[in-house]
Amino acid sequence: METYLIERLRHEADLPPQWLDMLPFYAAARMCEMLGAVATRGIRFYAKSLTEDDWYVCGGAGYAIAEKGEDGIRMLLSRLQDSFQNTKHDWGPRSTFGRLYEWLAHENDDEAYDPLRDLITRHVIQTMPVGPGDEIFGKDVATRRLHSLRSASLEFGAHPKRLRKLLHAAGIIGPESLSLSDDRVLFDAAGTQHVLERIGHAMPLKEAGKYINAPRPHERLLFDAGFIQPFIRGGTEQLKDHAFAKQDLDAFLNRLLAGAVEIDQDGRFLPIPDAARRANCAAMEIVRLILDRTLGHIGRRLDVSGYLSVLMDPEEVRSHVRGPELQGLNLRSVEKLLRVSTATVKALIKGKHLPSGEMLNPVNRCPQTYVREADLKIFMERFASIDVLARESGTRGHLLRPRLDAMKIHPAFVLSEVDLAFYDRRELSEVLNTR
Repeated sequence: METYLIERLRHEADLPPQWLDMLPFYAAARMCEMLGAVATRGIRFYAKSLTEDDWYVCGGAGYAIAEKGEDGIRMLLSRLQDSFQNTKHDWGPRSTFGRLYEWLAHENDDEAYDPLRDLITRHVIQTMPVGPGDEIFGKDVATRRLHSLRSASLEFGAHPKRLRKLLHAAGIIGPESLSLSDDRVLFDAAGTQHVLERIGHAMPLKEAGKYINAPRPHERLLFDAGFIQPFIRGGTEQLKDHAFAKQDLDAFLNRLLAGAVEIDQDGRFLPIPDAARRANCAAMEIVRLILDRTLGHIGRRLDVSGYLSVLMDPEEVRSHVRGPELQGLNLRSVEKLLRVSTATVKALIKGKHLPSGEMLNPVNRCPQTYVREADLKIFMERFASIDVLARESGTRGHLLRPRLDAMKIHPAFVLSEVDLAFYDRRELSEVLNTR
């Protein structure tokens, strides 16, 4: 340090420029001593206890820092911050930099040290959670660069514990931050502004359902169908760890109610849950019809809010959700054509004597068994029950059966469930006058 100062006196114009040159001769010397004292004796050193020899050592240590310019000084500031990281004290610049900050802020107002004040100010703004409302060297901080969990919690009204969980789920803070105290967990303020604004009014799925006035379990149905989505998904399968933004829920309701006409609920227009039951369809099918603007008439109740305020005509809904028609005859029609009982038709299908298929009923959406007309025609042309044969022959079954047995004409199959015999018409064509 002494060599540098002497060279400044002798050959100031010829020296290579360095950061210290911004300070007057006396200020450069004193700043090196203060930097060295903080670096070698700690942030709470007692100045009056230092001897001339001590200050000599501090000056040399400080010059070794200052000759590296801004980078060297910021390395010292970062080292002081690191040593303060695991303490429980307030993490402000005064607490972190101790006597160095107090000397510049309160013990002198010499403008000669402004380059050092400006450097520390920039370092604090870039590495500490300070923002509007905070002061550094008596000047207000205009812009926030970093947030801590604590500062973000205070600004956006989110509980620190939930805020920590949501920021971790969103990948904004890493797992190494989970063990730190709220004011030690730092993250970019500008880059997370949008997320933080949403977190401030975020809610889990159960609360989201209450907010949009959707009865249980419709909030889960809306979530599963993708109509409402969390902007942050929790790290577990528990829905309470998801975060739904108030803005997103409002946008969903606005889409749901767009173009709705204010009417009173009557027997014709019903809310989504009631209309779904009346139309024999899923509630989410109705929501999709509404959002796709498929329905021609959408109403809303003035005395009810949100999801349950939406009204529609279930008959109109039914016309849109009706499924494809059965590809054949239902079992009731088969019974009438075969002139047999329900049990007989089921036994024929179970025994695979009568081909059948299954598809959803176009109205009630329930699985329904059907028989193709062509398959039924083939069956009726080939097989007939003893009762049908008796009617065709103008007799009765209990009289016809012994005659067939006597002629050694045996049934093609017998339905044990109903004890009913079916004969192959081809074997009977030469014996009986059948169709």
